[in-house]
Amino acid sequence: MRFQALNQGLDRAGTVRYALIATPVIVGSTWIVWGMDFVTVVLLAVAIPAHLAVREGLIRYRRLTEPG
Repeated sequence: MRFQALNQGLDRAGTVRYALIATPVIVGSTWIVWGMDFVTVVLLAVAIPAHLAVREGLIRYRRLTEPG
């Protein structure tokens, strides 16, 4: 039951939404402002949306598994 709740939370986390919004912002601002190398840009563009999705998924998981 807990795994099912976790999966539902992660599915609803909006991973695609975060990736579509955050990736161009991160990549564009990184190239223009900081001038970082390509590997760092890719790591940031992947890590931040993934972090937000997992965080939202865990919050939903906790809500679904709270007693009462």
